[in-house]
Amino acid sequence: MRMVTLCDGLGGGERVGTSPPVVCTRPGRFVGQRKGAAEIVTAEKIRVIFGADDTNECVTAVSDYLHANFDTSTVDATTWPELSETVAAGVAAGEYRFGVLMCWTGTGTAIAANKVVGVRAAQAWEPWIARNARLWNDANVLTMSLKRTAPDVAVDCLKAFFAVDAPDPDEVPQIDKLRGR
Repeated sequence: MRMVTLCDGLGGGERVGTSPPVVCTRPGRFVGQRKGAAEIVTAEKIRVIFGADDTNECVTAVSDYLHANFDTSTVDATTWPELSETVAAGVAAGEYRFGVLMCWTGTGTAIAANKVVGVRAAQAWEPWIARNARLWNDANVLTMSLKRTAPDVAVDCLKAFFAVDAPDPDEVPQIDKLRGR
């Protein structure tokens, strides 16, 4: 990890405690602690768990993007229900901030992941859906079709999904109902 100084703050994100340290969920953001007039921060990548039940150009593009931008663990290929449960359990336990799943349609992995308490899996086929699944539903697992999604579109979905720092405040009451609160 490298140390850097920021004078303009981090903006957005999830705040832990009453003052910094601050955790931002956007890739390339920082975890830091206030020291004097500036922020002394340590670069730290978000932990993501990824699994796909098959491989192709789309899966490779998604995996490459995740490994280049996040602290990513990849689950060994098994059946899609087992794969989904492993990824979802890692997210629900707090070991990973987000999960990404791929199967032929993306539907089966979403259904299986949503059986794990604490997981809000959303299937996306284009960036607008991915972004708003985070913004309006606080999705913590993204699922996509590995057969019907072009590699560049899948990567754009990831970028849109991870670009959202926090849910829309107007949606928090509805999201809390999903969480059982």
